Amino acid sequence: MFPAPHGLICARLLPHVMEVNVQALQRRAPDSPALVRYDEVAQLLTGQATARAADGVAWVQELCHALRVPSLANFGLYQMTSRLP
Repeated sequence: MFPAPHGLICARLLPHVMEVNVQALQRRAPDSPALVRYDEVAQLLTGQATARAADGVAWVQELCHALRVPSLANFGLYQMTSRLP
């Protein structure tokens, strides 16, 4: 439906989706095992035993930057400027 590679769209959206999901879980279900899993993923990605979900989000954001993943705007798609509540 869009003139952009599927993997590029996934890469560009992943850190944002992770961040929103973590925030929603923290508000709605702070005891969710999914939050524990996000922390575990962050620890694997960063190599830090004390890493938390936000560290994993930052790591993925930095990876996208390091790999020079193009903005979706380059493909005629525009990023939302407001955050979800």
